Amino acid sequence: MASELIYKEEINMAVPAHRVWKGIVLDSENIIREIMPEAIKSIQVLEGDGRGVGTIQIVHFGEVSPMKTSKQRIDVIDEENYIFQYTVLEIEDFDGLVDSVKKVIKIEPGSHPEGRSTVYKYTNTYYTKGEQHHSAIKDRIKDIAKKSETAFFKAAENYLLSHPDKYN
Repeated sequence: MASELIYKEEINMAVPAHRVWKGIVLDSENIIREIMPEAIKSIQVLEGDGRGVGTIQIVHFGEVSPMKTSKQRIDVIDEENYIFQYTVLEIEDFDGLVDSVKKVIKIEPGSHPEGRSTVYKYTNTYYTKGEQHHSAIKDRIKDIAKKSETAFFKAAENYLLSHPDKYN
């Protein structure tokens, strides 16, 4: 029987929410190539237009990534509420112990009075192949999420701060 493992994180960024939404969420492929060119080798669109709901794509990660490939489907793009959801349908990692991953991203304005900050919230729900594997990958998931995603967000924030005219 499958088991769920939920990992949540909130990251405060010194960039307005609309820029984080446009750059980090809607244009993630290009911003990743700009700030971390070694992270992704290629993205192959299997279905859809590559950006909209229903798009299915295979991401081939670079040598620095803890993953090799993942097959992803875009499920929700809510531009009004800054919510983006996608499902990792297949993943080549975690020794075959993970069936799929649901990723939900929510961008909220931060506490800066002039709107120059953002709270980037994400929830990753990992569906493992059985209860016995739950504890075996729990620490590994946290470690990968902390290292790779934190490095990406810091690099993306620095990029947006140093390019104030992008994604307005």
